[in-house]
Amino acid sequence: MRAARKTPFGEVPDLYDGIAGLAALLVLAWAILYAMQPVLGVLVALTILSVYAVARTGDYEHTTVVAGLWLLVFASLFSLGFPGVFLGGILALIAYGLYRTL
Repeated sequence: MRAARKTPFGEVPDLYDGIAGLAALLVLAWAILYAMQPVLGVLVALTILSVYAVARTGDYEHTTVVAGLWLLVFASLFSLGFPGVFLGGILALIAYGLYRTL
């Protein structure tokens, strides 16, 4: 028998899944069409979708870890530029793998 976990958005109806997807799509469209920054738009859209998905299915600790690792990716983007996305992404994936195994 599974123990009940308290999730940040566990009681939110499925209607808000579409709103999160629409928000990600709007951010992506704005970044590509207006700001001319497609990499930033893709990263922000992925951040919105992945943090929302983890908040729907995971617990508070898991959601905080995912959001913090996305902050690592954005910090590396703004400090190192485009190559920093790959470095920050690799470091975030390694840290997430360590979090999941421990």
